[in-house]
Amino acid sequence: MISLQDFVCTIFFTIVFVLIYKFVINPQTIMMTNSSSMNKCPSRWNYNPSSQMCEPAYQTTCLPFNPEFPNLKTVVAKRNLANTCGTSWD
Repeated sequence: MISLQDFVCTIFFTIVFVLIYKFVINPQTIMMTNSSSMNKCPSRWNYNPSSQMCEPAYQTTCLPFNPEFPNLKTVVAKRNLANTCGTSWD
């Protein structure tokens, strides 16, 4: 028969372990990318060299855009644009 003291100790140490795991060890995957290593256009978009624009290869309300636009120099800006158009930037 488990005593109340054993039960409380087990719960206490479980909570302490979970808190240490979450806030001290904190396992997470960090993906290091920079803007220059990313593709010129998002997934399911094609680069048109004659117009120098990324054009969608699927039905979307998003318009073609110039991937060299100054506002698209950061990884965050590129990912935000892709998410807005329902895709991702590899």
